[in-house]
Amino acid sequence: MNFANKISTFRILSVPFFIASLMYYSQEKAFLRYVALGIFILAVLSDAVDGYIARKSKQQSPAGLILDPLGDKLLLMSAFICLYFVDFAIKFPLFVILVVISSRNNH
Repeated sequence: MNFANKISTFRILSVPFFIASLMYYSQEKAFLRYVALGIFILAVLSDAVDGYIARKSKQQSPAGLILDPLGDKLLLMSAFICLYFVDFAIKFPLFVILVVISSRNNH
């Protein structure tokens, strides 16, 4: 497993922590929204870094062709679904969530 694939795997493994920090969020635990934001930003940055590394060092692999889009889709789907169900400042309409989930990833 090359380094770019390890970064993609990290992004996939960060999704449950992102979901947990949003699902346990409440007014008494307001810090959890910052934890969720930090995890999300770290995951987005890791996506940019793994893409750069894979292109720069020509580390494209069959596993990377699956792991990278999977990590992207899991992160986005979990963010939209959690923000829909959690009593949070942002409330997306259901049709937006359905569009994001059903959209095809064209890498």
